[in-house]
Amino acid sequence: MSKLNYLLLLLPIFGHSQISILNDTIIVKKYNHLDYEIVASDTIKSMYENQKRFLINSHVTNENSLSNKSKLNELNLLTIPCFRLKRSANEFYDCDKSIEQFIAFEDHVKYMFTFIMSNNKIINLQIIPNPIFEIERINNPDSQLEVNGFRYREMILNDFTDDSDFFKFIQDDILSIKNSFIFGIYGIWDVIFEIENGELFANKFGFNSFIRMNANDYLNHYLGEIKIKELARGYYEDIDNLGTLEPIPCQNHKNEKLKTFIKILNN
Repeated sequence: MSKLNYLLLLLPIFGHSQISILNDTIIVKKYNHLDYEIVASDTIKSMYENQKRFLINSHVTNENSLSNKSKLNELNLLTIPCFRLKRSANEFYDCDKSIEQFIAFEDHVKYMFTFIMSNNKIINLQIIPNPIFEIERINNPDSQLEVNGFRYREMILNDFTDDSDFFKFIQDDILSIKNSFIFGIYGIWDVIFEIENGELFANKFGFNSFIRMNANDYLNHYLGEIKIKELARGYYEDIDNLGTLEPIPCQNHKNEKLKTFIKILNN
């Protein structure tokens, strides 16, 4: 029996923990997908109904709006949990560390990527909660922020649309990995991470390319230590014109990371 299979057999014994066996690290986490499905379903239903109401009351015609093009009960959701990086990554992460140690798998706040599907085609993606409003909340923890009504209407009118022409280029790649445990890392918007046999992979989607590689190798090559530290501090890229640093790939790192295996226990 391989060492990995032996370790995975032992995981249920340890329940919810992080342990070290035979110089390898095993991360065991509990996960309840139903919690995410409920939040996603309630959010998409609310956006759909609010958009429909706004279009009717304002006499605005937007033929591409989801509430015009599809019936609510015809929409299916593919919900992918999205985890933040722990704040400790800002201090302790470097190019020779494994990112698995710094992912907040059990964050009490439920973040998610929700792909909206119709007739087996992806037509829209919503990040829940909306990143612009969420980042305002994170950066103003002592304030009781109210969602700006105008900005919310603009969001559901302009972003809650049928974007199937965009997603047709990447939909097959996305759907091909949905049978593994997949998740996102908040702030890394174009990558879906995948756990296969305890190992973490990164899947990057683009119009003309699809990259799948070991997650740590991907982060070293395409993001680098400084960008990871930025994300851990809450400086997320491409959101509301926040000025963040360009990725600086890791150079001359040892590449001798401690092997990390992840086991997700479904509640």
